[in-house]
Amino acid sequence: MDTACDRFFKATELVAMVAMLLPKKSIVHLMLTCKRLNKISSPYLYHTLDLEHLHEALCTSPDALLALSARSRSVRDITMSEGFFNQYYRGILALQDLQHTVSATFPTLPPWLPPVDFRTTLVVPFPPMSDLQSLSCTISRYYRSMNSALAALYHSGGYLAQVCFVVQLSSRLTSVTLNGLPMFCMDDVNLLARTLTGLTQLQKLYISLYSTAEILDHTIPAIFFSLPKTIKIFNLRQEFNPDDSGLSTTDRGVRTIHNPVERRQEPLLQLTHWQVETDNGFAVETFRSMIQQCPTLVEIEMPKIQALPDDIYDIRTGLAQFIVDRCANLHTLIQCDDTHDQEGEMAMEIMDIMPENTLKALKFKEIVEIPGELGDAIGRHVASLTTISILYAELTEDTILTILATCEALEVFDVETEAGYYSDCEVHLENLVAIPWASARLRTLKLIINIGSTEIIRSPIYLRDAPVLLSDEERDQLSLLESLYERIGFLTELEHLSLCISAPDGYFEDEGEDEDDDEIKINWDYYVFPGMLTLDGNKAKGLPGYLGLLSGLKKLKTLEGFVNAVAKETKATMGWKEVEWIKENWPCLKKAEFFSNLSEIRPCFAWLKEQMPGLDMNSWQS
Repeated sequence: MDTACDRFFKATELVAMVAMLLPKKSIVHLMLTCKRLNKISSPYLYHTLDLEHLHEALCTSPDALLALSARSRSVRDITMSEGFFNQYYRGILALQDLQHTVSATFPTLPPWLPPVDFRTTLVVPFPPMSDLQSLSCTISRYYRSMNSALAALYHSGGYLAQVCFVVQLSSRLTSVTLNGLPMFCMDDVNLLARTLTGLTQLQKLYISLYSTAEILDHTIPAIFFSLPKTIKIFNLRQEFNPDDSGLSTTDRGVRTIHNPVERRQEPLLQLTHWQVETDNGFAVETFRSMIQQCPTLVEIEMPKIQALPDDIYDIRTGLAQFIVDRCANLHTLIQCDDTHDQEGEMAMEIMDIMPENTLKALKFKEIVEIPGELGDAIGRHVASLTTISILYAELTEDTILTILATCEALEVFDVETEAGYYSDCEVHLENLVAIPWASARLRTLKLIINIGSTEIIRSPIYLRDAPVLLSDEERDQLSLLESLYERIGFLTELEHLSLCISAPDGYFEDEGEDEDDDEIKINWDYYVFPGMLTLDGNKAKGLPGYLGLLSGLKKLKTLEGFVNAVAKETKATMGWKEVEWIKENWPCLKKAEFFSNLSEIRPCFAWLKEQMPGLDMNSWQS
């Protein structure tokens, strides 16, 4: 009687289901066992390919390219490098040329494709990846450089034609990512629009365009009104370069035989995510006409609006009301542009108009808060808000405290500021621990804390000679810090923790190790939160350690900020007990900014690295 293992491997469907989940190295091992398993599992070796990063070497191996060509129908998800895209495109034409040579017929290629002399280059014939579901392709800046040999093809529309041809051959695509796509005239726009119209199963479109000012206003509407009804995510970026205004922007004569694509009239009932950015901004009516077709949006990027200064307030208010009325399910507001003023004001308008406790996420690249404004807007959504993420923030302390004290559903509080300007977004330690934190669900917490006097870290208490006599101010400071660490230790869902100490100028002048050394400047975050990474302190000196208060962080993955393991304090206090404790209590830890230079790692940390091989202990400074 066959064993259970034998019966399993005789079931082709079961083996295929397992192969789908295996890493590529394991699939190769499975293929080498026998011919039958090789036949079953080999298609899954090519199921997902990253030819820009992970598997780039494949592009330079003729044998590997031949193997991929034989399995092109097995590919479902591919990220193409610039080099492979050229090989793939030429390979498709080479195969068609061979087929028509054998059949004594002429190839029927679109008339708008640029001529290609593939006979001068070694080309592996490629069948089209007609079952492809996800395609990502990026054009490098070198390709569009005026000094590049390929620049003429890029600016004349040849590269766009090649991309559209390749995309049209994979009509089952559900996800398309195209970065650096040239768009220099309306023929270019119409060709891309016609290509998108043919992707009847498309759900996700991520596209960045490199364009000229003359057609920027026409591009987004043309693309939007060509999207298929299946689209769920629309993410578009327009990059405008005034230096290209003299390039070829006239119609591509051969493409004008096609009429412009007919605009879609039906609403996009599956579109939930809208992230569209344009340098020129939107005409109000253009933006309204597009949003009119998006009744199911849950996420929207704040639009930049073309308006006269005298009209902007009324237009912004009216447009915010229109968005809220039309998109009843809206719960996430995004701002990705550097010019934050107008978009920030639009977000505040929308937050004020939305029904209470319907906003879930606020994701901004930059915001400079008018005192009280953001705090008041957030106050209407304290029961629903789960995410506040701001890359460059200038928030008042009252707003930060309001968020922590009232947002009961908060899971992500990720507020950063530019290095060297921590005071733009700081909160005082005594105020931070004086309020109850409303949410125990926090998964990401980033705080910039003013701890008061910095003497306690400039002259670490753990290095003082016994008996150590703490001042009243230092005892109060340690008591507040203990409350902070205890508060953080109760956040059992926490995965990402970043704690920085506020410094007005971002730097701190430290005296050299020896008395004769000149004063040197060291990055302020070379220091460490007092006692945070010390387990037992120094009982002989009567000094505490607070690391044990963080034992509840079983899910912690990243630890960032002022956690340097070669600060004066941690050099003296952080040793074998601490690293053994970290291994035992933070089993999920993947990154901890302990070292700015890996050559500084001490034996106990080398042991920790061996015990937790996936742990990165390097800081961003390196």
